[in-house]
Amino acid sequence: MRYSTQALPTSRFIPGRGPRPSRTIQPPAPLHPEQWWDCDDYLHAIDLFNAGYYWECHEVLEGLWKAAGKRGALARFLQGLIQIAASRLRGSAELAQKGYSKFAGLPSPFLGVELGELKQATVALRIPPRLP
Repeated sequence: MRYSTQALPTSRFIPGRGPRPSRTIQPPAPLHPEQWWDCDDYLHAIDLFNAGYYWECHEVLEGLWKAAGKRGALARFLQGLIQIAASRLRGSAELAQKGYSKFAGLPSPFLGVELGELKQATVALRIPPRLP
């Protein structure tokens, strides 16, 4: 299931297997936690993660994290997702644990993601259908 209207990249970047892509990402649209389902960049990051584009997901989430001011619950959540995506690239359980630790104290679901389910099996990020 796709959540965003944006196309997926034509190829995946895997560190150590080619030149690093140039950063040409546009500044993301604002992510408002109370209306997360309206942020196509956030939904695109979910799609990228689910399709195995972990580097690309990390890049989109990093833009949202910076736009969130790198502080507060939203920023911690985004940073956790960034670390989990990076852990998939590196095969690092330690980095994944650092990501999960960012979710401490956050309600679940948070921005549509069931945090306990995510921690149990980081296979895909599942969010419910768009809310009214």
